[in-house]
Amino acid sequence: ARFVFHSPDAKYFTSAELTTAATANSTSKDNVAFALKATDEDGRAARYEGHVEDDRLVLLADAKREDGEAENSGASWPARITIRQVAGGDRMLMLYERQIEGSDRFVRMSEVGYTRVGSQFGQGSTMIECVVTGGKGTIPVTHNGKTYYVCCSGCRDLFNEDPESVLAEYAERKAKEREEAKQ
Repeated sequence: ARFVFHSPDAKYFTSAELTTAATANSTSKDNVAFALKATDEDGRAARYEGHVEDDRLVLLADAKREDGEAENSGASWPARITIRQVAGGDRMLMLYERQIEGSDRFVRMSEVGYTRVGSQFGQGSTMIECVVTGGKGTIPVTHNGKTYYVCCSGCRDLFNEDPESVLAEYAERKAKEREEAKQ
């Protein structure tokens, strides 16, 4: 299995490829190794290796970049990358950390969130709208075989008295909202 991402404007890596490989001839989830090959905007590549810990993928930098120029653990590139999924897999968070020189401790450099293309994450819930007030519609009303919703008995009475004008005002209000959303 492999996972690829591209982010041309990213601060550290503009692309990366994550691959898996079972270790020690085991199929256990705990014995799966992961490798991440990441490339920066200048085309230099770094390699990270790791495994899953507490539902997070923890990847540590190899000692040297693939081009052999400098260590991954320097201040410019992350020494550890932690990847986790949230929102039912619709969001992926990547935590970039550098290692404090001469220590086992890591310090946060940045955290980046990625949203799966086509997901509904962050779009909010949809509610049935009252055609009179724009509030939450809870009472169904019908006109010309089509069902609409209103929020209260007062709106229901107004709709039943003159559904044509209520629906015309509703259509005008929605058109204005769409126009404002474009700006």
